[in-house]
Amino acid sequence: MQKPALNRDTVSGEALFILRNLRENGRLGRSNKLADVKSALEPSVSLEFDNYFFFLRKFHYIAMDREAQLKLTDQGEQVAGGELTERFSLEVGEFFAEQLSAAADAPLEGAGGDDPLMVPPPPPELLLDEAEVDGAPPPPSG
Repeated sequence: MQKPALNRDTVSGEALFILRNLRENGRLGRSNKLADVKSALEPSVSLEFDNYFFFLRKFHYIAMDREAQLKLTDQGEQVAGGELTERFSLEVGEFFAEQLSAAADAPLEGAGGDDPLMVPPPPPELLLDEAEVDGAPPPPSG
């Protein structure tokens, strides 16, 4: 589930959001099982949760034990606490370069301002007639 305004800052902020949630879950004694964290946080991020998980593991911000419990490493704790932000952002840019360049290459109507992106309406052939919306059978064509 990719949102239109995808850039390094967005993805970096979402990866940081995941780290801070893991830290908070650990502090409050809530589950940090991979499946639980994924189901709770995936609706809140732009890319698939697995992408963030692989990034955070690759750069040693999180570790996973045999029971699939996630925990922050010392480095992950530092980032969640507001340290190492420039390095973290650069690593996000490196790891997610392909997704970010694909998002940057996509033509965006109305891009250039700070206006939120508007999704264009569907082509006319995909629009439903009133009869289709009401559930009435379509008039006979002929």
